[in-house]
Amino acid sequence: MNLEVYRNYVAIIDAGTISAASRELHIAQPALSNQLKALEAAYGTQLVERGPRHITPNNAGKILYEKARRMCQLEDAAQKEINASILGTKGTLHLGITPTWPDTNSANMILDFSNTYPEIDFDIYEENSGQLLELLEKGTIEVAVIRSAGQLPPSFSVRHTIDERLMVAFHKKSPWLSSHLDAVPLTALEDVPLAISRGFWQKILEICQNAGFTPHIRAVCSSRYMPLRWASSGTVAAIFVGPVRPDQLSQDICCIPLLGPGLETRRLFAISKSRSLSAVAEAFLNYIHDRSSDQYLTNKGKK
Repeated sequence: MNLEVYRNYVAIIDAGTISAASRELHIAQPALSNQLKALEAAYGTQLVERGPRHITPNNAGKILYEKARRMCQLEDAAQKEINASILGTKGTLHLGITPTWPDTNSANMILDFSNTYPEIDFDIYEENSGQLLELLEKGTIEVAVIRSAGQLPPSFSVRHTIDERLMVAFHKKSPWLSSHLDAVPLTALEDVPLAISRGFWQKILEICQNAGFTPHIRAVCSSRYMPLRWASSGTVAAIFVGPVRPDQLSQDICCIPLLGPGLETRRLFAISKSRSLSAVAEAFLNYIHDRSSDQYLTNKGKK
């Protein structure tokens, strides 16, 4: 039986008369009468009691009414979910991002998107940039938000970029660096033991060597969490990327921009060229693009 017939049956019962349902549905009264008769023939029983001014369902009609209403509700829900999926307002975002602690910028970006689209779920991988590109290549994630100072392999493209800067964190009583500086010159790190995340140690090594000295890199770590925690001991200075709120670290730690040539870096929103994006992934990238004037995006990339 066509689902539209069940919709019309529900409308007849709700309206109380065929004529009232006819006006509401903009369907000719004889057509509705024939549909009701066809339902009764299909189920082999009378479904309604026909009074002079009102139609009421009998026991069989009440059963069919509840089931028909439920079927119509399920169809409406399915259509709503399909529309949401097409628009990218419902589904799952498969996202990769470099470890975010203590990076309020990254966390706020995801939380704000979640608040805007409360019906979107998240499948988030926090790995280093190389691992995220592998996940992107496999199709495990659709968007990788990575940090990179160079060009990506040709199988990927960049949808957006965020310009960032290298920072140095150190104890306020550091014997090597002053907490009163607005920026720390790269050359001031010559005799300072350093802790660096693995993604940038090679870059720092090359930049320092180009500046005329070899840095004392005491620790190379997988994320920036350990270098920042290590810096709080006062035995090293940590080089890391991006902002950190003072309340996220020890009050004895200073976080100051690192100044020198070649220290520029970017966060890239990378996608695979070989796969089409889901509507949800497109919605996320469009969300970031639309906020190009606020705290997230400082430089738009090319598709």
